[in-house]
Amino acid sequence: MPVVIPQELFPLIAAEGSTEIHPPKSKIFTQGEIANHFYIVVKGRVRVYTITQSGQERTIEILETGRIFGDSSFLLNSRRTVTIEAVVTSEIICCDTEKLIELCIK
Repeated sequence: MPVVIPQELFPLIAAEGSTEIHPPKSKIFTQGEIANHFYIVVKGRVRVYTITQSGQERTIEILETGRIFGDSSFLLNSRRTVTIEAVVTSEIICCDTEKLIELCIK
């Protein structure tokens, strides 16, 4: 079952991170990058896809409001296994994983 963050928690998480606006087709992160942030879709839709060895894009899922992604960043020194890009203009909360852990401990 997908993780959906309740909208009432958005301000609390945004206070520990930053809010970004991504136009359509803009990449939020790319496959192979080091994972040290996680993200939440506030508004809009983002596409999760992988790039095969032959260079083809394979869509895995479309994420909407409340969906968390980039959560592999909870694993230290992991690399992104997918690319994420905005489908439509999307508002995204970006939060450093360490800050979220501190927030959860409070």
